[in-house]
Amino acid sequence: MISTSRGARVEDVPSLDVAQLGREGLLEPGDREWCWGELNGWSVRVIALGYAVELRLGATSLGELELASTACNFGGRRRWWLCPRCRRRARILYLVGRSLACRRCADLKYESQLEREVARGLRRARKIRRRLGGQPALVAPFPPKPARMRWMTYAALRADAKEAEAAFLTHLTAMNPRRSVSRP
Repeated sequence: MISTSRGARVEDVPSLDVAQLGREGLLEPGDREWCWGELNGWSVRVIALGYAVELRLGATSLGELELASTACNFGGRRRWWLCPRCRRRARILYLVGRSLACRRCADLKYESQLEREVARGLRRARKIRRRLGGQPALVAPFPPKPARMRWMTYAALRADAKEAEAAFLTHLTAMNPRRSVSRP
C-alpha cells in the first residue's frame, strides 16, 4: 500500500470521502462492490451497516469505520467519519499503510503548506491575475477591471497582487545580487 514519510502531501495519498460515498449511495445498509479510482481502479467491497462501514480490499479488511452525523442549518444531516486513531470527525480519511486515518493522524500536509512564503505570494498573485481575466505571467500587463466589479474590489486585488509580486522580485534579487530584475 502507501507509506508516508514526514511531510508527505495529501495530494499523493489515496483518500476516502464520506460525501462521495454518500452521493453514490454506498452508505445505505448493504453489501456492494465499489471501484476506488484513486487506487488505480481497484475493486473494494463496501459493507454498510448504517452506523459504520467496513471496507475490504480483496481478503484484507481495512477496518470498520464508524459514522457520525451533525444537523445542518437548513435541514438535513451531514455525515462524517470518526477517525479510527483519534476519534475526531473528518470528511476525508487517507490510506496510510494498511489503515485509514485523518490528515492529522497520518501527518499529511497540503501542498500549499510546504511552499515558502514567497512562493505562496506568487501563487496568490497569479490567481488574482487569472481571476481578473489576464495572463498569470508577471511580465504580462496587469489585467483591466472586469465589467461589474467594484472599483474598491479591483483596487484591493491589484494592491495585493502587486505586493506579492514585489516580494517575489525582491527575493529573486536577493538570491542573485549581480542580476537585476526589473518590474513590469
